[in-house]
Amino acid sequence: MADKPGKPPARRIMDGKVGDRFYVAEGYKGNHENAIGLPLNEPRGKAVPIPPGAPGTPNLAIYERKDFRKVDKKEPALKKE
Repeated sequence: MADKPGKPPARRIMDGKVGDRFYVAEGYKGNHENAIGLPLNEPRGKAVPIPPGAPGTPNLAIYERKDFRKVDKKEPALKKE
């Protein structure tokens, strides 16, 4: 997934385009604006390190980037529906 060896694989979700999909830790409680995920397809934006999480492998959720003209970027990224 990383472009170059040693480059962090994660990206800020806000740097993507509407409809881009990312793996995000299932328990993520932050908002869209601060979310960081692993891109499922071609990564866009500046590479960032994977944020620290709980010990062990987290359960992952697939997050689809929203259109922030229609959705408030301050809302929780992973809302229970």
